[in-house]
Amino acid sequence: MVSFAQWSMLIQYKDSIMESTVNCRVNGGLFNVSRGLSLKGKDCVPFLESCRDKDLAHIEEHMKAFKTKGRDVLRHIHDERSLLALQGPLAAPVLQWISMVQHVISLGQENAVDLAEAILEKSKGKVRLTGLGARDSLRLEDGLYLYGNDVEQHITPVEAGLTWATWQ
Repeated sequence: MVSFAQWSMLIQYKDSIMESTVNCRVNGGLFNVSRGLSLKGKDCVPFLESCRDKDLAHIEEHMKAFKTKGRDVLRHIHDERSLLALQGPLAAPVLQWISMVQHVISLGQENAVDLAEAILEKSKGKVRLTGLGARDSLRLEDGLYLYGNDVEQHITPVEAGLTWATWQ
């Protein structure tokens, strides 16, 4: 476990990061990505636009300032929800859904373990619990960037090599 933006993150399960990465490419990986936060209120979009960092401490600090101006925004951490991501070639067949590379499933926390066990059982051991170390490897292979790591307020999209994604 490591700490990232005030969340405890599981880097790997029993497999090494490389074994998990390869298995996800060949079969599938089931990730627990439960870190739910939502904002509500008619002024939540301007509030988000005013935020530069994505961590909770920054949001809390700026939310207080935003609210003193009479703006309407509320924060809710979704401790009652779980978020599972299933990706890899077996994702669609295991779920019997339309073909996609990755599925993200939001469900009540009380049902998350049962669903995870059912997914693992249905795949006959081919889909495995996969930590965020493998997810990091997979996103880097695809050229995807992680805010707070590859890009952040002091590293611009141009500095991070994302000119292809910027409007010129």
